[in-house]
Amino acid sequence: MKKDIFRVLGEKVIQYRVIILSFWIILTLIASIGAFNIDKILKGEGSYVKGSESYEQTELISKKFSQQYTKNIIVTLKSKKYTLSSPEYINTINTIKNIAQKSKEVGAVYDYNFDNSFISKDRKSTFLLIGLKDNSADQTSEDANALSERIRLLKLDPEIESHITGSQIIVRDMTQVSEKDSAKAEKRILPIAILLLIIVFGALVSALLPVMIAVMSIVITLGTLYVIGQYIELATFCKAITSMMGLGVGLDYCLFMVSRFREELDKGLTPEQAAIETVVTSGKAVSYSGLAVSIGMAALLIPNLILTRSIGFSGILVVAIAILLALTLLPVIFSFLGDRINSPRAFHRLVKYSSSPKEFWLRWSKTVMKYSWTFLIGGVSILLFVSYFALHMKLWNSSVVLMPEYLDSRQGFMNMMEIDPSRKFSPIGISFETKDGSSVYEQKNIKEIYKFAKKISDLPEITRVLGLVDPKSDMTLDAYNNLYANTLTLQTFQLAESSNPFVSNDGKSTILWALHKDTSVDIADWYAVKKIRLLRNEFASTNFKIMIGGGGSTNVDFQDAVYKYFPLIIALIIIATYIIMFSLLGSILLPIKAILMNLLSVTASYGWLVLVFQYGFTTQLLGIKHIPGALLIITPLVLFCIIFGLSMDYEIFMMSRIKEEYDKTGDPEQAVAMGLEKSGSIITSAALIMVIVFSAFSFSEVILVQEMGLGLSTAVLIDSTIIRIMIVPSILKLLGKAAWWLPKGWKEKLSLVKLEH
Repeated sequence: MKKDIFRVLGEKVIQYRVIILSFWIILTLIASIGAFNIDKILKGEGSYVKGSESYEQTELISKKFSQQYTKNIIVTLKSKKYTLSSPEYINTINTIKNIAQKSKEVGAVYDYNFDNSFISKDRKSTFLLIGLKDNSADQTSEDANALSERIRLLKLDPEIESHITGSQIIVRDMTQVSEKDSAKAEKRILPIAILLLIIVFGALVSALLPVMIAVMSIVITLGTLYVIGQYIELATFCKAITSMMGLGVGLDYCLFMVSRFREELDKGLTPEQAAIETVVTSGKAVSYSGLAVSIGMAALLIPNLILTRSIGFSGILVVAIAILLALTLLPVIFSFLGDRINSPRAFHRLVKYSSSPKEFWLRWSKTVMKYSWTFLIGGVSILLFVSYFALHMKLWNSSVVLMPEYLDSRQGFMNMMEIDPSRKFSPIGISFETKDGSSVYEQKNIKEIYKFAKKISDLPEITRVLGLVDPKSDMTLDAYNNLYANTLTLQTFQLAESSNPFVSNDGKSTILWALHKDTSVDIADWYAVKKIRLLRNEFASTNFKIMIGGGGSTNVDFQDAVYKYFPLIIALIIIATYIIMFSLLGSILLPIKAILMNLLSVTASYGWLVLVFQYGFTTQLLGIKHIPGALLIITPLVLFCIIFGLSMDYEIFMMSRIKEEYDKTGDPEQAVAMGLEKSGSIITSAALIMVIVFSAFSFSEVILVQEMGLGLSTAVLIDSTIIRIMIVPSILKLLGKAAWWLPKGWKEKLSLVKLEH
């Protein structure tokens, strides 16, 4: 008879336990080097889409426009005492300009002499726009940080408040905040997790093992990501998702493994035998559970976006490493510890009262099945009510306004908003590239540019158009044609092809910048981008390739890229869920039930997030000072993938116990009661730990981490309470033997997986 692969694994692990223990210790030490340096290779939020219209326009500007700067630093200045005409103010501006102009990384420095809208109405505030030369992403980031540090160290007049902001500085600050957040969350979680595990196990040694495995899985994952990050771009959020998932599943899986090992020891087995049996039973369940979670994380690789790819890689790696540690290192430690895993005994006596609530679960299951319709209708009604709010979901991308108020880049941004509410530091770009290679100065080309610029400037959302032409100026189309027809005139006005900042170096492309009148930072900007793109399509230029970028175009393209694949991702995850659950349970109906319950869990989580982040419900408890008014673009997709996997986690552990009892007795009602009695306590403990882990991240200062933390903690809480202990037992009771129905002859033909934990 062929041996179970998990039994073979367990035996080999014990046989080579010294080698395996040494391997994991060495690997963890090596990985820790990369883990401590992970922030050096992470590249911001990763919300741009390679190949999109906005990305192509940025590439065009970078390569062909030597006087347009896609990356910049903004220095804001504000004084209560001085006006711009004061010698002190002028000296401060000149000091900053001098240090910037002497820097090799700077292409140009613009102040209020370039544009008087750089000045506030009371003439006490202004800003300098410092354009950075376009190098590689890494080099530009280093240049921005180096220059901002030199400016920060300047001894400026104490009566003039200065702040440094700009895209590169904002990304840097968000990276630093995310790093601190992960460290804070881990410090909050670990003591609580240890305390809870002591209560569950009644032993300090047993409690520390899951924590050790969880921390090791995080360190090894971050070290691996550090290596991967040398070859592909990874977003800052990698670190947070690794910590979140590593602590969640790492503690979860080890909880089941430790619990089973102690159970096997109580049967009188030797430590080595107990360790092998733990791998055969709980190890198998943990593997399938991890597979379910990994499928959800793998689905995030489908869009091939930097942010989703980063989250997907992080999730897959940390889950896989947590499983490998649980299947190999834990059994080795079990075999060495033996009965010492229950040490110290004092803890066991202290918490003995709370360690065996099996009678409660038996009574509860019988109560639920006695009033099955009441619990089913009540539970579903609660979830549908919360899910209703998901129908009103709005999406957007994060804003600097939601960053912590103490950040210099955020304060600089707010000062910018006071000076220039039109937000022209992030205008909408309209690029024109001639198809026939002719100069943009030719009369036919100027005519087309002017006509399209006129259409844009007539939009109510647009206040002004900057570029080769300005339809709202006193100059007519004929005047522009006359101006650009004479090269001598161009030189007189310093508008020669080589010097005009709005014209490419080869004279075959030009860029217009449309300034948005809306002072908010929400999706109004997106609508303007979409309107201009529709105008472009209707305009149907014969000689120009017109691209719309800048402003909110990156967000529009990102949303389109994310949700282009969402239906496919949903379909693949549902199909994978059905296949896994069918192979485990041998039932036609139960996988459908699992999918419906998972969908309820997801939609209820969406609804709760809408209540909190869109309508402001309980935001004060989370320390949110500015209500976002919408969810981040990426949140629904990521939550769907992760929640489906985590929900399968508990479905597998619970239903495998119920199936085990049903196979023994053939009585569906008794199977539910006994299955819940045996698994209810451990599943609730595991869920509670996961809720604590995810909840800690709900208090992050990074909005994406907050939404993930709250969404996942809500889903796990719903899944482990309303769904697992109310709705599922009710459905199983009402379905009876039909729940386990399989067409005649299928059972003999199919090789079903037998799970125990």
